[in-house]
Amino acid sequence: MVSRLGLSVSGMQVARLQGTPGIHGRAVAAVRRAVELGVDVIEVPLPSGPCADVVREALRVDSAVREAFIVAHLTAAVPDLSSVRLRLGGRTPDLLLADDHLLDDMAGWPLRLGAVVGPHSPQPVFRPLAALRGPYPARRRLVEWCERFEIPYLAPSPAILAAGRMTIALATPPGLREVEDQLGPGLPTPPAVGPG
Repeated sequence: MVSRLGLSVSGMQVARLQGTPGIHGRAVAAVRRAVELGVDVIEVPLPSGPCADVVREALRVDSAVREAFIVAHLTAAVPDLSSVRLRLGGRTPDLLLADDHLLDDMAGWPLRLGAVVGPHSPQPVFRPLAALRGPYPARRRLVEWCERFEIPYLAPSPAILAAGRMTIALATPPGLREVEDQLGPGLPTPPAVGPG
C-alpha cells in the first residue's frame, strides 16, 4: 500500500530556474526530505525537463526514494518504454499517467496505466485504469466513479484527502522549505490506500 499523500515534482523551482547554482541540489534534497516525512508516491513529468533529472538523481542516491511508488506523468509522446526508463535512470515507473490520446500508444506496455482528466472530462469508461489524475476541486461524480471502482484519484491539493478513501493528494511544493511546511508534522494523513 502507499500513503494518501504524495509529491508532484512538477511544481519544483528547478523547472523555472534552470542554470541557477544550487537549485538542482536543493530540489534533490526536497525530494529526499519529502520521503523522510512519509511521502511514498512521487509524480514526475516526462519525457523532458529538469524535474526528471531531479528524480533520477534522488533515485540514484537514496534507497528510501528508490522504494517510493513512482508515477510517470507523460506530457508528450515517447517512442517506447525504454525512453521512459532512461529518463528515470533505469527505473521502471509503477504507474504511467497520460492523456487519452497518448494512452492508446501505450496499450501494450507492461505497466499500469492511468488517465489524466480535466475539470469537465466525461466519466472515463474507455479502458481499464489503474488511477485517474485530475484537478482539484474534482467533479464529485468523477471521484464517486473512482471510489465505486476502487481506482485512486490523484489531485494537487491536500484538501482532496476529504474527497474519499481512494484519493491521493500530490503536494507541489516549490522547494525544500515548502516541503517542510506542506508535508511536515501536523498534516493529518488518513489510513494508507492507493495504487500500490
